[in-house]
Amino acid sequence: MNRVVQARAARRAHLLAAAASQRRRLALNVAPLREPLALADRGLSVVHYVRHHPVLLVVAGALLVLARPRRAVTWLRRGWMGWLLLKGNR
Repeated sequence: MNRVVQARAARRAHLLAAAASQRRRLALNVAPLREPLALADRGLSVVHYVRHHPVLLVVAGALLVLARPRRAVTWLRRGWMGWLLLKGNR
């Protein structure tokens, strides 16, 4: 019985050491992606916020139309094309 307990303890120690090594390697491999993923996360947060506060889009659009009507038309075309592409209507 004592041998079984010792074998299990040795196996557990080996597995813990292997897991720690794998965590270190994973951290090194993921480190270069940390900033781009943080930026993407912030972008998703903005999208989530705007989806829950659509009035912001209306206000931004009204400001754009008031400030530069010609540019507003250009952006409306682009937005419409983007919307159609997202929805799959070509």
